[in-house]
Amino acid sequence: MPAWICKTVGGTKLCYKEVHTGNMAINNQPRDGRGRCMQIESVRNGGVGKWGDMPMPAQSKLSAADAKKLVDWMLKAK
Repeated sequence: MPAWICKTVGGTKLCYKEVHTGNMAINNQPRDGRGRCMQIESVRNGGVGKWGDMPMPAQSKLSAADAKKLVDWMLKAK
């Protein structure tokens, strides 16, 4: 059962429930596959700030099928 956590910030009491999904490790895939889709998009479009300050260049010439295979391979490497 989630626990309620309350804190006072700037004179205002804020309360929220503490929730754990069980997907805390980097290579764990969420049950709905959203993380996999986001990583496929990151491979094809590039990005910065997810793994550090170094930008990842876009791989726009990579087909969607090849991007999926690459991401699946990366997620299996634990």
